[in-house]
Amino acid sequence: MKQVTLQAQRREAKGKGGARQLRRQGFLPAIMYGRHVEPTPLQISERDFYRLLQAAGRNVLVRLSIDGAEPQEQLTIIKEIQREPVTQTLLHVDFQAISPQEPIRTTVPVELVGHPVGVTAGGILQHRLRQVEIECLPLEIPDRIQVDISSLNVGETLTLAQVPLPEGVKVLTHLEEPVAHILVPRLLRAGEAKEAEAEAAPTEEEEAKAEEEGGAAEAEEKETE
Repeated sequence: MKQVTLQAQRREAKGKGGARQLRRQGFLPAIMYGRHVEPTPLQISERDFYRLLQAAGRNVLVRLSIDGAEPQEQLTIIKEIQREPVTQTLLHVDFQAISPQEPIRTTVPVELVGHPVGVTAGGILQHRLRQVEIECLPLEIPDRIQVDISSLNVGETLTLAQVPLPEGVKVLTHLEEPVAHILVPRLLRAGEAKEAEAEAAPTEEEEAKAEEEGGAAEAEEKETE
């Protein structure tokens, strides 16, 4: 997983009034917490954080460089981003402090690669699982889980259990979850139904033979009478 450095300062302003004042000055209120870290109120540059999101997204390791009387560096992940519901303006950020030596749980996106043979045959691809929950050491978190679907045929489903994973990565999502499926299109199903009807219908020879046998049976009945 990509790692970036972000400057931060310890935050003195508290409450909603203090948060509004910070945002007017171009800062975002934030907090850092973790198993071995005391909750620490912070402020970060709103512009720098926007740039971070645009360049790397949320799935990134953030090394906070915290200014103050006792400068500190701490490896973190972005745990939560609060936004204004209507405008989606950033309001607050939670950082979870982590240790490179301790496994953590997080989610990573699932990316499908390859062109399925089933799509070439007329099927429709369904991407069923968009992200998975994993557990591993922070520095071993993959940017994404890539899944090769080239061999997936019409009517087939690929489950998470069939996906090879990077070494050291444990998946917490249920392994029977479907990752991708190739739907049988309606036209193809209709064509198969017509083929089945055609196979079940009698041929001309079979119809002629049936008529002959029926005529012979009628003649025998008349002679008997």
